[in-house]
Amino acid sequence: MHLSHSSRIDFCKCRRLYYYRKTEGITVRPTMLSPAIKMGIIWDRYIESRYLGLPFKDKFWELVDEYAIEDMEVAKMHGMIQAYRTIGIEPYYETKDGGIFRGCQHKFSIDENKDFTIIGFLDRAYSDHIVEVKMSSRPDFYFQVHNITSQIGTYFLSNPDYKYVVIEAARTPGLRTGAGKYSDEDSDSYSKRVADDIISKPSHYFPGYSSKTGRHGKCYWRNEFPLDELMDDYIKINKDIVRAKEEDAWWKNYMSCYSPFVCNYLPICSTGVCSESIYEVKEPNIIKEEIEEVTE
Repeated sequence: MHLSHSSRIDFCKCRRLYYYRKTEGITVRPTMLSPAIKMGIIWDRYIESRYLGLPFKDKFWELVDEYAIEDMEVAKMHGMIQAYRTIGIEPYYETKDGGIFRGCQHKFSIDENKDFTIIGFLDRAYSDHIVEVKMSSRPDFYFQVHNITSQIGTYFLSNPDYKYVVIEAARTPGLRTGAGKYSDEDSDSYSKRVADDIISKPSHYFPGYSSKTGRHGKCYWRNEFPLDELMDDYIKINKDIVRAKEEDAWWKNYMSCYSPFVCNYLPICSTGVCSESIYEVKEPNIIKEEIEEVTE
């Protein structure tokens, strides 16, 4: 039995959602994801490439094709990446206290309980702290401990050496195009306009940005998270999941169908049909948790 932050949240939010994703292995095809999730994935991969010292141009266009991203969304992401480079936010591989960079997409597992294992991936892991990369139209959401307790608390549980976390939340550009004086704007012009706007106010798009350090983000300390309570929750939720499997108790939570946004699995619940054009089925329990934690 494997549990992660996202699967735990799925079960608490709606048992039927957990059943579709974790028991049946039904996932939304990359091309059918929302634009916000697609851009979040590209941003995450871009930051990862910088820390791994890998070229990103070819990977960028591979992602564009894989996720069928629209031209203006491509232009928006291109402008954001160009602005990020121009502003001069540079990768850092060690901290003042001697923390050393360990890697990106760092996999962990917590085996303290014999009945189940908690698994997950860290965007960036250092010897003394972790970094979580986010991209959202509302980055302030991630600057409230209450909203990140489940995810970040789980990460702290994975290693007692992690003293703090840095949330590097970037703001999704909201500049519109295709109307008014921008009705005839092409993708190149839009990309440049996005980049210029970001460069003119970097701390707006990259909260916590400092020109002195060349970094951005907000820091939270380990002791700000109720780790014992969180671990106890995992144990209890695991028991509930086992019981749900035994009793085939996968009821729907109708209050979650449209809140905080439309559930990706609502078409299945509404029609009883799993459309192959929208969904694909993967082997349960081995699906990497790479897009579930990217939110709108």
